[in-house]
Amino acid sequence: MRDNSEVRKHNKKKIRQELRKNIRASKQQMSNMTGLSVATCNTLLNEMESEGEVISEKSLTSKVGRSTSIYSLNEHYGLYLCLEFSIVKTKRVLTWNVMTIYEHVLERSVETHDFLDESMLLKVITDIRIKYPRICSISIGTPSIAEHNIIKYCDIPELEGSSFVKELSLPVAIENDMHLKAYGYFKAECVENEIVTLGLFSEHLLPGTSTIVKGHIIRGANQIAGLVGFLPFGISREELKTKFSSDSHLEFTAKSIVSIIVALNPHKMILCGDLLNLREVELLKTTCANSIPEEYLPTFVYVEDMEKYYVRGMFHRALEVSEEYEHH
Repeated sequence: MRDNSEVRKHNKKKIRQELRKNIRASKQQMSNMTGLSVATCNTLLNEMESEGEVISEKSLTSKVGRSTSIYSLNEHYGLYLCLEFSIVKTKRVLTWNVMTIYEHVLERSVETHDFLDESMLLKVITDIRIKYPRICSISIGTPSIAEHNIIKYCDIPELEGSSFVKELSLPVAIENDMHLKAYGYFKAECVENEIVTLGLFSEHLLPGTSTIVKGHIIRGANQIAGLVGFLPFGISREELKTKFSSDSHLEFTAKSIVSIIVALNPHKMILCGDLLNLREVELLKTTCANSIPEEYLPTFVYVEDMEKYYVRGMFHRALEVSEEYEHH
């Protein structure tokens, strides 16, 4: 049984979620949307207003001059830092966005480095927090396995073994980049009960997939769920990388996709990466139909650029880890 403080936090979360969706609401409207009593909404909204989290304005409700308070979230009360890093032709690319509760980007930066280790990342984050002291949580996307907020098997060798949680003293979510891209796509394009798998196929890199089942990221017991580069193709991992090239990848890409379809049976198969285009995706669908009857295949969707979904996935993880932190 939850104590009163837990119930209060849970009810505030309900109010916060409704204001994110509906932007503005009176106490009566909030009661209708959340199922909470008007009295409870009144108490919590007044408390959130006194703390600066919500703001109110008077609105006339009739011709006789009666007014009611209309509430909305204070967009700058809490900010969210979404930070990602990747490797492009040996260069380390660091991208970050400072975002509001309504997903508006206050500032975005893309930096290129020859070397990028934990101390450099911490300095970047510290500088951003000095500029934006209202940052309340951080989401970090990594091209790696992120096990218990520790970076493992990273494409950027100098970040191997890094973790930022203790040093940052605020809620932090470190997540595999594929998970975040798939999660962002789900949040933007899917309905609540859908299963969606994202597959990334890039030249001379081991492929990766990530699946969202009804809003939940499938990470597995130790975060390797979806790493189809570990499938037993009968050749070494280094040799497998060479097979993922423009003239030889179709067989291995199709086998990777078929394994995911058989195991998880998604509604949608989202495909991206520099090995693919619309024509390649149609070829893949035809090849997969040689193994699985076409009527059981998911909808194949090609997305050329996943960045907007990546940012959305990072934002939602930052939002979630902030709310999780409040309950501890």
